[in-house]
Amino acid sequence: MPTRYILLTKKYYSMTENESPAISVLMPVYNGALYLREAIDSILQQSFTDFEFLIINDGSTDGSEKIIRSYQDPRIRLVNNEVNIKLIATLNKGIALCKGKYIARMDADDISMPERLEKQYHFMEQNQSIGICGTLYKSFAENITVGVCRYAETHEDICFKQLYQIQVSHGTVLLRTETLKKYELIFDANYPHAEDYDFFTRASRVTRLHNLQFVGYLVRQHELEVSKKYRSDQIANSNIIRHREFEELGCPIHAELLEDYIELNHQHYTLIKSSPPQLQSLLEKMVTANRRSQIFKKDFLLKKLQNLWFHYCYNKSGLAEYRKSEILFDKRKVSYFIRAKWMIKNILPR
Repeated sequence: MPTRYILLTKKYYSMTENESPAISVLMPVYNGALYLREAIDSILQQSFTDFEFLIINDGSTDGSEKIIRSYQDPRIRLVNNEVNIKLIATLNKGIALCKGKYIARMDADDISMPERLEKQYHFMEQNQSIGICGTLYKSFAENITVGVCRYAETHEDICFKQLYQIQVSHGTVLLRTETLKKYELIFDANYPHAEDYDFFTRASRVTRLHNLQFVGYLVRQHELEVSKKYRSDQIANSNIIRHREFEELGCPIHAELLEDYIELNHQHYTLIKSSPPQLQSLLEKMVTANRRSQIFKKDFLLKKLQNLWFHYCYNKSGLAEYRKSEILFDKRKVSYFIRAKWMIKNILPR
């Protein structure tokens, strides 16, 4: 097993032998007073009740601790960091302190839906091969729903899409504690503001990931959220992870082609700068590389890339271009109806 998937250090795993709850809900807080009560209430009002609520106050100066201490629920366990050690170190500290069979993540400015933990717990109990389970989420701002973020459901689809973007929402996850301990999985401080993307790509090599297809979580959009404050850092570190994933596949990729691969997957064909032969070459190299690395099942990756090539050629290029690749061409996709439609499409002005 590649050493980069055996995470960092054993010092975090010092869990006590006390009686364990089914779930430890882990929520770091740093100056989160504005939305903190809503976040706490959403956990305390869960339909599933066998949990501890580990809240780590990371040196807040805005009254967050006072809000937390105002609750009398015995499931709340408050830990205070004497100084602000930042999110990644706080998360790793929390993983060490959690006593539950599972660890649920929660952010101090978001909201968990009432049946979130119940549905995730029962799914994980029934699917022992799954180490990480997320859900869909809705974004909202000032009581206005912005939209639902839909991530891939199955492990294979999640791994494929993680080549170009994160596919598990950090705040939604339920983690199997045994899996974290076995593979020493913690968050890596080398990837600030993309530590979750890094974590899930590494974890996918040693356990299976799954996203339940229901909205279990509400993500609050506001001016102070990390994805806005540190957008440039998040993009830069995410690109490092993407390049790493292509290298793991055995198919290193340069920056401009990576950008085009992302646009290809999002079907933003007009934004693609590479020529059809360049894209064809990339997809073929990915197929060939995977035969050696076996990161993906052979037929699974081939079908995914064949589908990308078909839709690109159908929308951007032509039937003749589509036929040029012996690897990517799938004659089953070119029925008489599709062929006629394609010809008409190419005749009409764009």
